[in-house]
Amino acid sequence: DGSLEIIVVDHQTIQIGCPVTDLMYLIFTGTDKPFRDQYFDKLIDHYYTQLSEAMKRLDIDPETTYSRADFDFEMKE
Repeated sequence: DGSLEIIVVDHQTIQIGCPVTDLMYLIFTGTDKPFRDQYFDKLIDHYYTQLSEAMKRLDIDPETTYSRADFDFEMKE
């Protein structure tokens, strides 16, 4: 039928960095202050839990690759 399927990719904000940077960007641009006040700690815990589980599914050891202690340290920077 002549139609094309396309995907637009914006490379302006792509960078290699720690996951905390991406997480903070998502939380602070996608939520309001009342939501963050209520759910911030739960979001952080949920994110790391899911990241850790994803690493395990890929046979990556979270403790040696990116431990919760490393994650928490980067959260405080």
